[in-house]
Amino acid sequence: MKTNFSNDSGQRSACYSSDLLLRQYRRVKGEKKKAFSYKDIKSVYTIVLFETSTKEFHEYPQNYIHRFKQQSDTGLELELLQKYLFIPLDIFRAKHHNGVKSNGDSSRASEARLQKFVKQRWNKKEAWLTFLSADGRTGRAERNHSYTAE
Repeated sequence: MKTNFSNDSGQRSACYSSDLLLRQYRRVKGEKKKAFSYKDIKSVYTIVLFETSTKEFHEYPQNYIHRFKQQSDTGLELELLQKYLFIPLDIFRAKHHNGVKSNGDSSRASEARLQKFVKQRWNKKEAWLTFLSADGRTGRAERNHSYTAE
């Protein structure tokens, strides 16, 4: 889901995740009937992409992928099925843009840094995030970069 959330991002995402988990439960239980086991239910990953992230994400400007999972405060480990990925695209764009920003320097060194950046090969994750966060003409050139598989 690609959306602009308010400060209820966690609560809303938990509701969406619960809905996804319940849908899977109903489908698998319907398919397996009496042979059904809760071990047949797989983890649900809820991926939330923010066009414009909330202030909480800006407290961590160096991170553009935030992973969440449920865990015990005692160290007990159980396989809980809900996992979350929050990706603030605005922070990704800012971090990505800062990697090539010339700061107004039009020197040859600055131009060389930009050319080196353009030639670099991205991994699949960075390529997808660039594609998802691209807008209009600035994104077109960036989307044409090749990437290496991880």
